[in-house]
Amino acid sequence: MYHSRAEAFLTRQGVQSATILHLSEQRPLSDQDIARLARFDDVATLHLLASHPSTPPTILVRLARHRNEEIRWGAATNSNTPLDILLQMRTVGRYSTMNEYLVRNPALPEELIREMLQRKEVLLVSVAMNPACPLDLMRQIAEHGQDMEKTWLAWNRNIPPEIIARLALDPSPNVARMLAGNPAYRKFASTKEKTP
Repeated sequence: MYHSRAEAFLTRQGVQSATILHLSEQRPLSDQDIARLARFDDVATLHLLASHPSTPPTILVRLARHRNEEIRWGAATNSNTPLDILLQMRTVGRYSTMNEYLVRNPALPEELIREMLQRKEVLLVSVAMNPACPLDLMRQIAEHGQDMEKTWLAWNRNIPPEIIARLALDPSPNVARMLAGNPAYRKFASTKEKTP
């Protein structure tokens, strides 16, 4: 959704197609491109910029305080957003969409992820999306999780071989589809094929 909207907007603004592609696919962006993109007042563009790994903390702080919550959601997922800013974005003690985005951030401390889950500030499915999801929570999801939780865990690029093997046995077509698109699974499957 953000990708197509940003592409349409940026094309109308005369931004080079290579820059648009790098923004959408989270490929490295130059400082000059980042500065130019940050000047636009387009929600889709700024959401993608706020979640982009090339965006420096100085710009992320500004985007994390933006008046538009969708732009703030992007900054909430970015591991370059300073931790003190992330903590300010949290809704303590109750569920919120912002908390769902925050808990997907791989820079969030593990104890905070667990606390947010325990306090029911987030759903387990968002924890499954976090590349730094704790191994015991991955195991819990793979063994006892709902289909949606297992499906998003199957998409997580950092699932270890033991979790991949468990998910590969799951009868859900959603889990199978997500696993098939996961580079970690493809590597696991190719290694398994080479083993006699």
